[in-house]
Amino acid sequence: MLIKDELIQLITQLVTPPAEAWKSDPFEILLKQCPKEVFDKFVDPTIEDPTPSTSDGAKTVNADARAHYSRILGGLFLELAGVLESQRATTDDEYQLISLQEIAIIKDAFQFFLLTGVIPFLEPGVCLPASARSTFIKSWKVYDGNKEACAEKLDFAAKVIVALLKCNDAIASQFLKKFIDDVIAVQYQLNELKANNYEAQLEQIISKCPVDLLFGSLMFLSRGGKSTEPPMWLKGACGRTLSKILVAEGGLALMLQYYQERAGDNWTDHLPMTKSVAWCLAAVPKIFSHPRKYHENISNQFFEIIWSQKEVDKNTLNLFVSYVNEVHVRFSLNADLTVFDKILNFWELLDKKLQNKEQTHTEKIEGFSKNDIRNLQLLSQMQNSYNVKRIRQLTTCFFACAEQIPYIKDILRAILDSVGSLGYTIYQYVITPSLAVRLVKKSVTSAKIQEVGETNGNETPSEELWVDGFSDSDESVAHRIDTAFYVIDNVLTAARVRTIMEMINVALEEFLKVSEKEREDDMARFVQLDGAKLFSSTHSHFIVGCCYERLIAIAGERGFAQDECIQLLRITENILNNATLKFVRMANRKQSVDVFQMTETEVKEFDSTRSTVRLCIPLITAIFSLTRGASRMQEIATKALEAIANFTKASDLFPSSDVVFNNTIDETKRYLKTLKIDVNDVVPPVVPQRNERRRYNQIDLCNEWIEELHDDEPAVKGGALMQISKAFRQRTWHCQKLIEYGAYDTVKDMVIDDDSYVFLSAINCLCEMALYDRHFFEGLIEYYEELINATNKDEKLVIRIGRTAEAVGKLLISRGESSITFFDRLATAFMTGIEASDEILRASSCGAFGNLLVATRGRGVEKWLDQMLLKVTNILRIDRSPQVRRSATDLIRHSLKAAGKDILVILRESLLDLHREVRNLWKTDRDETVRLHAQLCCEEIDAALRTNQEESERGYHRKIRF
Repeated sequence: MLIKDELIQLITQLVTPPAEAWKSDPFEILLKQCPKEVFDKFVDPTIEDPTPSTSDGAKTVNADARAHYSRILGGLFLELAGVLESQRATTDDEYQLISLQEIAIIKDAFQFFLLTGVIPFLEPGVCLPASARSTFIKSWKVYDGNKEACAEKLDFAAKVIVALLKCNDAIASQFLKKFIDDVIAVQYQLNELKANNYEAQLEQIISKCPVDLLFGSLMFLSRGGKSTEPPMWLKGACGRTLSKILVAEGGLALMLQYYQERAGDNWTDHLPMTKSVAWCLAAVPKIFSHPRKYHENISNQFFEIIWSQKEVDKNTLNLFVSYVNEVHVRFSLNADLTVFDKILNFWELLDKKLQNKEQTHTEKIEGFSKNDIRNLQLLSQMQNSYNVKRIRQLTTCFFACAEQIPYIKDILRAILDSVGSLGYTIYQYVITPSLAVRLVKKSVTSAKIQEVGETNGNETPSEELWVDGFSDSDESVAHRIDTAFYVIDNVLTAARVRTIMEMINVALEEFLKVSEKEREDDMARFVQLDGAKLFSSTHSHFIVGCCYERLIAIAGERGFAQDECIQLLRITENILNNATLKFVRMANRKQSVDVFQMTETEVKEFDSTRSTVRLCIPLITAIFSLTRGASRMQEIATKALEAIANFTKASDLFPSSDVVFNNTIDETKRYLKTLKIDVNDVVPPVVPQRNERRRYNQIDLCNEWIEELHDDEPAVKGGALMQISKAFRQRTWHCQKLIEYGAYDTVKDMVIDDDSYVFLSAINCLCEMALYDRHFFEGLIEYYEELINATNKDEKLVIRIGRTAEAVGKLLISRGESSITFFDRLATAFMTGIEASDEILRASSCGAFGNLLVATRGRGVEKWLDQMLLKVTNILRIDRSPQVRRSATDLIRHSLKAAGKDILVILRESLLDLHREVRNLWKTDRDETVRLHAQLCCEEIDAALRTNQEESERGYHRKIRF
């Protein structure tokens, strides 16, 4: 047996070309340099190779030269591997067994082995062709159709590769860097030929290759060269391995590194390439049976990479946006579950927190981190993928955070771009109570003891998010109007004037019409009527005044166009006419009584009115002076001046002690005189008179209401129902008279009316009566039982039953613990509704049952608990309606709230099953609102369990003092 040095010498001799130029087959010339004993040892002369080589300019003399050469060289490699393998036991350091110079010789010789023993037997497109590896070879003909011969040759090649790469770690580390493409190509070709006897050994060798090197090799094999397309089976094999690497830890980072190294630092600027890569990332590999798990893995890797970067890498961001767009188009639910839920989760919870109208203290938001802000940066780039409706539901949160949190302005600019009435949207934010948001940057406190060389120079201040409640509603509105103006100035720059004017118009709809008490009494509290909103006239005055100040400031910056001036004049005219009517009405009231005193609310309203008028008058006079002579403006400005004259006359009827306001009125009168406008000649606006007959003839008023209930006009019937509801709500003496007239039965019959305004007002009226008298409450329960047990329910009846159930649930909250008397009857009715086939009935019954539990604090639920929890669990598992699943989740939350500290006793073993089902909804449900409610429910379950655990642990503690 030859020793190592002799084997390396033979290998060197076989791969050393002669000095003269090759005029024939080069491998035949090299073969002649092989000693005869070596040739006879490794070559069987009976085997002939019918395929000639196709070297450039070569004249084939011996057709067997290529096959014989590879057989000899492979045999020498096998013997060398055997020698090195036997020497491993003699030393602990394998790198001493062979030098780097010897490894270089073996590497060079192995390239000849590839040209003769591997490349000819690979299909076209598999690995780098021979013409690209050698200067003297243009092509290398494959064994066409002879799969058995190819399998035999490649099997011998695999044997050589395994022996060489397993005999010594030094050889393996050097070979894998250069020949990993060929090793993988041999393995996959043998797999395709179904003749891979060395599959396990090859897999073990490939597993030792660095992952980044392996990833690049697989990408190269799957893409192929420019001239030949790789076969589909090779693309599939590479794709499967690439998918395994991609979903492993750090796999996506390897792919990004691969593209950056080969395509440059700005490779995502090439949009077709970016879209192609994103398309491949969004496609689900066959190894994944559930697409969501795959997309969750890729999305999480994206988030980890982006969160770990100090500044988001442009290529990573562009690819992520393109990937989300592809997933949104092809797997819209997975985009919501794996991307947008992770981005929006914190902000949706914060939005719920900001709408807590009862909080008046300052509180730190736990769980906030810089990654939540980074998520907004991602969201600002994904305008084509996210659900605009879902984002718009966060306008309260985004408005509140616009000054504090970066990237929100870009998001608001995108979601408000298609909104028709921007002023109405912003006005709703200002007028609706919400908490304020503060982003506090807190310096990192360095440790007093540090290791030598330790530094905190790269540490950035941590950020904390705080919310502030307002005990004073005026202060709350003032803060929100400042925030609204910030949004208008920085987000709606091009539409500033239009938006502010729309805000003024919206405020004027409720401005100076009725008092706060009348608004509250006129509201239906047990049903939601279309357009029924509670506005504050005082705050409306304040908003109008602030908007006028901002308009004046804008006018000083750039002035107004003619159309904007016309709109301003019409708005101010409307304000002055309304203020005039209010002053005249109050003056008439003062004259009709002997002792007159304004309420605190009325004083506040009139102060706001005067301040608003003080802003309107200078604006009208300034526009009139600047536009005098303009034909289009003349008529409109004249009407505005007449409105000023009417108000000055009304202010004399109801004088004020406000010195500033009185001075403004005096100056206005002098200005009108200079314009030769006589106040007495101006026609005053018509003051709507109240029906005095109704005020003093109360018995006839009750009759009139009953008669109006039988009117043909829905508006008349609905108005009468609201008046009757108001009487029972205020518990006036009309109630008894209405009962005598049989108002209850009449109102109950109106629940089946076709008009929604009428039947909703009727339901609200029944609830007011039920809250007034216990017998009416029993009657309402009986009526609901009749409705829910009725057969052949049509669509209209189903809607009425659902609305009735919702109203009854609110009524139970108002009645409180006294509702426990009717617990069993109500629980039976609600259980019937939960089992109904219509989703409206199931949803409304779940909601009403939850209100019953809250009202009674869970007392009386024990006998119904198992049945209720079983039905709720089934709903969470199989119900198709998002509305029903949402209501069932809220029913669980109400159960937790009602159970209180006895949660473990009341809910018992069902709590674990409920938690599992709710958590499943949180992770997988298609409806984002259901997922949010489910998350809140899970958090409440966890909090309740922690509270009980802490209390039980404290019960076993014993204090010992020494």
